[in-house]
Amino acid sequence: MDQKPLLFLFGLMVIALILIVVYQTQTDPFKNVKTHTHNQQQHDHDAELKAIYAVYMKNCSDCHGAEGQGLGGYPDIRDTKMSIEQIKQRIITGKGDMPDFKNEIKEPMLTRLAQMVKQF
Repeated sequence: MDQKPLLFLFGLMVIALILIVVYQTQTDPFKNVKTHTHNQQQHDHDAELKAIYAVYMKNCSDCHGAEGQGLGGYPDIRDTKMSIEQIKQRIITGKGDMPDFKNEIKEPMLTRLAQMVKQF
Protein backbone atom coordinates (compact mmCIF):
# COMPACT_ATOMS: atom_id res chain seq x y z
CA MET A 1 0.00 0.00 0.00
CA ASP A 2 1.29 3.41 -0.97
CA GLN A 3 1.86 5.70 2.05
CA LYS A 4 1.97 8.98 0.13
CA PRO A 5 -1.82 9.54 0.35
CA LEU A 6 -1.73 8.82 4.10
CA LEU A 7 1.13 11.29 4.65
CA PHE A 8 -0.71 13.85 2.55
CA LEU A 9 -3.92 13.43 4.62
CA PHE A 10 -1.93 13.56 7.87
CA GLY A 11 -0.24 16.78 6.71
CA LEU A 12 -3.60 18.34 5.83
CA MET A 13 -5.00 17.42 9.25
CA VAL A 14 -2.01 19.01 11.00
CA ILE A 15 -2.36 22.17 8.93
CA ALA A 16 -6.12 22.26 9.65
CA LEU A 17 -5.52 21.91 13.40
CA ILE A 18 -2.93 24.69 13.35
CA LEU A 19 -5.33 26.97 11.47
CA ILE A 20 -8.14 26.22 13.93
CA VAL A 21 -5.92 26.99 16.92
CA VAL A 22 -4.65 30.23 15.36
CA TYR A 23 -8.17 31.27 14.42
CA GLN A 24 -9.48 30.59 17.94
CA THR A 25 -6.70 32.56 19.62
CA GLN A 26 -7.14 35.48 17.24
CA THR A 27 -10.92 35.62 17.57
CA ASP A 28 -11.32 34.92 21.30
CA PRO A 29 -14.38 37.00 22.20
CA PHE A 30 -13.35 37.12 25.86
CA LYS A 31 -9.78 38.26 25.25
CA ASN A 32 -10.59 41.96 25.61
CA VAL A 33 -13.06 41.44 28.41
CA LYS A 34 -10.47 39.68 30.55
CA THR A 35 -7.91 42.40 29.93
CA HIS A 36 -10.45 45.14 30.55
CA THR A 37 -11.58 43.55 33.81
CA HIS A 38 -8.01 43.27 35.06
CA ASN A 39 -7.22 46.83 34.02
CA GLN A 40 -10.45 48.10 35.58
CA GLN A 41 -9.69 46.29 38.85
CA GLN A 42 -6.17 47.72 38.89
CA HIS A 43 -7.54 51.20 38.17
CA ASP A 44 -10.12 50.85 40.98
CA HIS A 45 -7.44 49.64 43.39
CA ASP A 46 -5.10 52.52 42.48
CA ALA A 47 -7.93 55.04 42.88
CA GLU A 48 -8.81 53.60 46.29
CA LEU A 49 -5.18 53.80 47.44
CA LYS A 50 -4.98 57.42 46.31
CA ALA A 51 -8.21 58.24 48.15
CA ILE A 52 -6.97 56.62 51.37
CA TYR A 53 -3.65 58.41 51.13
CA ALA A 54 -5.45 61.71 50.49
CA VAL A 55 -7.43 61.20 53.73
CA TYR A 56 -4.17 60.46 55.55
CA MET A 57 -2.45 63.53 54.09
CA LYS A 58 -5.40 65.77 55.01
CA ASN A 59 -5.85 64.53 58.57
CA CYS A 60 -2.64 62.87 59.77
CA SER A 61 0.46 64.00 57.89
CA ASP A 62 0.89 67.37 59.65
CA CYS A 63 1.85 65.47 62.82
CA HIS A 64 2.86 62.01 61.66
CA GLY A 65 4.58 62.94 58.38
CA ALA A 66 3.88 61.86 54.83
CA GLU A 67 5.30 58.40 55.49
CA GLY A 68 4.35 57.98 59.15
CA GLN A 69 7.80 59.00 60.41
CA GLY A 70 6.48 61.50 62.99
CA LEU A 71 7.18 65.24 62.94
CA GLY A 72 8.00 67.77 65.65
CA GLY A 73 7.89 65.32 68.53
CA TYR A 74 4.73 63.60 67.37
CA PRO A 75 4.84 59.78 67.27
CA ASP A 76 6.43 57.75 64.51
CA ILE A 77 3.62 55.39 63.51
CA ARG A 78 5.70 53.12 61.31
CA ASP A 79 5.89 49.55 62.59
CA THR A 80 3.24 50.23 65.22
CA LYS A 81 2.42 47.39 67.58
CA MET A 82 -1.23 48.45 67.66
CA SER A 83 -3.81 46.22 65.97
CA ILE A 84 -6.02 47.56 63.20
CA GLU A 85 -8.90 47.75 65.68
CA GLN A 86 -6.74 49.72 68.12
CA ILE A 87 -5.66 52.10 65.35
CA LYS A 88 -9.30 52.62 64.35
CA GLN A 89 -10.22 53.33 67.98
CA ARG A 90 -7.37 55.85 68.28
CA ILE A 91 -8.51 57.61 65.09
CA ILE A 92 -12.09 57.78 66.40
CA THR A 93 -11.32 58.90 69.97
CA GLY A 94 -7.92 60.59 69.70
CA LYS A 95 -5.46 60.70 72.61
CA GLY A 96 -3.36 63.46 74.15
CA ASP A 97 -2.61 66.05 71.46
CA MET A 98 -4.29 63.91 68.81
CA PRO A 99 -7.85 65.07 68.15
CA ASP A 100 -10.66 62.65 67.45
CA PHE A 101 -11.74 62.16 63.86
CA LYS A 102 -15.08 60.48 64.56
CA ASN A 103 -16.93 63.04 62.46
CA GLU A 104 -14.39 63.23 59.63
CA ILE A 105 -13.44 59.60 58.91
CA LYS A 106 -16.17 56.99 58.61
CA GLU A 107 -16.33 53.37 57.50
CA PRO A 108 -15.19 51.87 55.18
CA MET A 109 -12.47 54.54 54.89
CA LEU A 110 -11.68 54.20 58.61
CA THR A 111 -10.73 50.54 58.21
CA ARG A 112 -8.76 51.21 55.02
CA LEU A 113 -6.86 54.04 56.70
CA ALA A 114 -6.02 51.85 59.71
CA GLN A 115 -4.80 49.11 57.35
CA MET A 116 -2.60 51.60 55.52
CA VAL A 117 -1.12 52.89 58.81
CA LYS A 118 -0.44 49.31 59.86
CA GLN A 119 1.53 48.78 56.62
CA PHE A 120 3.80 51.84 57.02
